Amino acid sequence: MTTLTQTVDRLLRQALEKSPELGNPELENLLRLLAKWRHTLITNTLIAQQGNVVQAGPFAPVALYRANLGGLHGPSSLGLL
Repeated sequence: MTTLTQTVDRLLRQALEKSPELGNPELENLLRLLAKWRHTLITNTLIAQQGNVVQAGPFAPVALYRANLGGLHGPSSLGLL
């Protein structure tokens, strides 16, 4: 298990131990945390498999710099943006 996954797991367990019955705001926060976790896993997988290079489209094979892309690394690296 990666450090990121361990951290997310710990945060989820703490939230559920604190309050087994979650209201909408708490549930929304936990779902947002899980969405960010999944987004990071997908981004890291794309970088590991393809590197930081646009794979298709008019900007292939331009190198991408992750820090400048915000949440758009996946679509950008696939040539979708």
